[in-house]
Amino acid sequence: MDATITELDGLTVKLQAHIDDMNSCVLEEGIIKTAAAEKRNRNQDMLDTCNAMCDSFEHEFETATEGRNEERDLLRIIKQMAEKRMVKYRDAKENHTGATGDAVEEFGGLHYEDDEYDATSDDWE
Repeated sequence: MDATITELDGLTVKLQAHIDDMNSCVLEEGIIKTAAAEKRNRNQDMLDTCNAMCDSFEHEFETATEGRNEERDLLRIIKQMAEKRMVKYRDAKENHTGATGDAVEEFGGLHYEDDEYDATSDDWE
């Protein structure tokens, strides 16, 4: 019976050592889990910030594009008005003087040729 008690005491020591090792592992896994959760939260915050920045940049791009399109529309209107004015002036000069020359001299040497301006995008004609 003493041998059995000695054997059980030895087994108790081994089991206690194993329990201590398992408690150490559980503690270490808890530390790793906490660090992983903090890293995930930090990464989520960075992702949210990046998404907010992208949304902001997209809004700024859309606003700028709308502004550029309005400027192009305005330039088209100005160009059409200028061309109509040049035609009216030329026609008026031809009707009153009988001359067939351009009205360029009367506009201070301004000269416009239709093919002189390059389009800056596919929308511009």
